[in-house]
Amino acid sequence: INVCSLCWRAIYMIPKHAFYKCNNKVAEGFLNSARSYRTKRFSRDAKVAAWFSNYVTLGGCRMPHKKVDEIWLPYKTEWKDVYSKYKEDMVRKDEIAVSYSSFRNTRKKYFSHVKIKTTNSFSRCARCTLLERQEEGAKTKERKLKIAKKRALHDRRQRLERAAYYARRDKSK
Repeated sequence: INVCSLCWRAIYMIPKHAFYKCNNKVAEGFLNSARSYRTKRFSRDAKVAAWFSNYVTLGGCRMPHKKVDEIWLPYKTEWKDVYSKYKEDMVRKDEIAVSYSSFRNTRKKYFSHVKIKTTNSFSRCARCTLLERQEEGAKTKERKLKIAKKRALHDRRQRLERAAYYARRDKSK
């Protein structure tokens, strides 16, 4: 079976330089690369990539007007907040979370097409707008934390609605 090298690298999450280095070794007659090329790191990258892919699918919006399959996360989303959600999920699953720098590197390597919206669109729900204004106007940390929890619940509900929509859409195809 012939498989495109780009596809094969994407499936196994092998960086381009590592693939070509091994490919050159095989061309020189070596049977293996004499190194595992950080299989432990690849498995960690794969777990982070799987989590991030799920997060982007449920929380991002595909941009059909773009040539590249670009996905936008909601306005005012911050990468540190996404990482915090990742860490919370890992704690809930009793798994070890990678560091923020590893998370960021994996995101940049495999999800460079995911962007954060830089402008606010007009099609925001009233609840999002209300919670955002309340959060900006909150004076105490307790109040900000309470509003952040409400916002997290609202975001979770939106992700579940989006997942249900995608399931219905896929079922109709």
